Amino acid sequence: MAQDEVLILAGTEELNAWCDAQGSSVRIAIDTEGDSLHCYFEKLCLIQLSVPDQDLIVDPLSGIDFKRFNQFVLERTAVFHGCDYDLRMLRRGASFAPGAVFDTYLAARLLGIKEVGLASLVKNFFGLDLPKSCKKQIGRAGL
Repeated sequence: MAQDEVLILAGTEELNAWCDAQGSSVRIAIDTEGDSLHCYFEKLCLIQLSVPDQDLIVDPLSGIDFKRFNQFVLERTAVFHGCDYDLRMLRRGASFAPGAVFDTYLAARLLGIKEVGLASLVKNFFGLDLPKSCKKQIGRAGL
């Protein structure tokens, strides 16, 4: 798989095989997307994951059993940006409770950084621009 390709997983066996193939990676970046309609509970609709050299999307609406994935994450540091919403969504949608968590938003605030948005942090620390046009593309892709 080319480095800029994103792997899409929509089944328990696929996700379990991916977890088993990761070896000793020590960190995993996690982001979620959810859906809610006013008074209804949010629903976990998408999980975005990143480990060194690979990005992937997991479709939680496909009925995946997250037991192996949850164990996989417990053995690593889970990296989030503004983890409160993500952790709430993962708890509700995947019975997820992480072990070690690193929140880039909280870290930036503790360091006294004024612009703590993810795009600002990526720009300041890595010199990369995150295009705003990418934010809604996954929803339009029909996953």
